[in-house]
Amino acid sequence: MNLFTSFWVLPILFILHDFEEMIIMPLWKEKHFDLLSHMHHPYFGSVTNGQAFSIGVLEELLILIAISIICGINNNHALYTSCLITFAIHFLKHFTMCISAKSYVPGIISSIMEAPFVVWLIIHRLMLSV
Repeated sequence: MNLFTSFWVLPILFILHDFEEMIIMPLWKEKHFDLLSHMHHPYFGSVTNGQAFSIGVLEELLILIAISIICGINNNHALYTSCLITFAIHFLKHFTMCISAKSYVPGIISSIMEAPFVVWLIIHRLMLSV
């Protein structure tokens, strides 16, 4: 199994995706305050502090690392594939937010870049489990 199909690719993709969100989200929320203030559930929740958002990202990353270790030890493709599918669904959320906001939202660039690869990974993993 190479790097692209190993159990470590999901945490790597997560880091790349969430770096975009961590860097841009606080400024984006400031700039789009009017749009967000009228929403019942504003994008990225009520967090406006980049450091607080980064702590949440770190928690998610640690969970993904633990899942990668467990899947690697047990060769558990089903659990790993379900996490990849969840990650792909997360991209759909970014696409939806971008369309409804009619502008850039943090995370959309990495979502566009990573989505085809994640779909390929899901298909590849599903074929391994058959």
